[in-house]
This record gives sequence, C-alpha cells and structure tokens, in this order.
Amino acid sequence: SQQHPWSWKIVVGANPAYDAFPQQHQIFYPSGNGNSKKLGDALWYDPVFCVETLQGGLVWCKRHYRCTPRKHWSGRTTGAWTLTTLDNGMVSEEHWTTVDAADDLSWAVLHYSGAAKR
Repeated sequence: SQQHPWSWKIVVGANPAYDAFPQQHQIFYPSGNGNSKKLGDALWYDPVFCVETLQGGLVWCKRHYRCTPRKHWSGRTTGAWTLTTLDNGMVSEEHWTTVDAADDLSWAVLHYSGAAKR
C-alpha cells in the first residue's frame, strides 16, 4: 500500500514461525487465458518470505501455490479457495476464506487453515 510500509499484515496466527515472517512479498496471478472454465477460475500464488532460523539467521524461501475455488458452508465458491503447494517434499493444502473486504478491495480479512497431506 502507498500509505503503509506493508501490503500484507498478519493480525493473529496460531504459529508465529509460520504466520509472521520478518519480511514477505506475495503475488497472485491468473493460471490460464480463461478459455478453460477449470483453468480460468484458478490462480497461482507465489509468496517469497524470509524465515528466521533457530540460529538467528535469515533465509529467503519461496513457494508456488495453485489456488482453486472451493465451496464453503454457504454453498457458494465466492471468496473460498484451496491452496496447494509442494513444501519440502510434502503436499501442503490450505483452505482460505474471505471473511470481509472493502468494496474497493483496499483491505480484506482472510482466514486460513491447513496441513500437510500424506
């Protein structure tokens, strides 16, 4: 944001090692050209983040997530996504839901939960 020194702010999280990196950058972009309904609805999410090691050092990491719409309890897919990525040899699956957002999308509140799949 032009008014703040950050564009993504973690308000609360269960795991400080995962939910609040010292530095991070995110980009979301469409996965296809929109010709295929399945591909046209999906997005890619590429976070680049700095992790603090147990020794106190900083290491930059990156991931490449596929984001696909999913139905949530209301039966709608609007604002509900499943994000999957390969994370150190394990498939990570996260469920993200939009809790609320400004009409102009200047801010949004998101909730996620997830775990590695076997």
